[in-house]
Amino acid sequence: MPNFNTLTGKDLDIAVAKCLGLQVAKVYGRGAVVFEYGLWKTLPNGGFQNYVLVDDYAKMLKQCDGPCLHRDTLIWSPSTIHDQAGPIMDKEFISVTIGDWDVDDTPIVSSWAARSLHDEIYAASDAGWYTGPTRLIAAMRCYVASKEDQDG
Repeated sequence: MPNFNTLTGKDLDIAVAKCLGLQVAKVYGRGAVVFEYGLWKTLPNGGFQNYVLVDDYAKMLKQCDGPCLHRDTLIWSPSTIHDQAGPIMDKEFISVTIGDWDVDDTPIVSSWAARSLHDEIYAASDAGWYTGPTRLIAAMRCYVASKEDQDG
């Protein structure tokens, strides 16, 4: 089983996208700009929602004069954007807490831990905790791990 506590950045965001069923491919911006990784999902009305990974967007901004994205393309980064991670956390009952405490029971805020309360086995034990330097990274690591456990 992979070590989900080491997933970061683009790798973590792609793993979350795949767990959600988003398709991964190249996405074209305005002009000659092509993102290394683009994501899309089919909408209920038959249309598409395109996303680009934030790492690629930052690189692309340096190459553009003016807007680089088509107006219907959004940045994808659930490991840093709460509006994307929040609904996943709610749906999957992912609980996040301070990940570590100092010897005098002072919380160390640079460490966060998350687990899915959806899983009855983990909810009644100390197993199933996934950590990260931010709340969203810990939560998205937990989400990917819980989906991998279900599929694998």
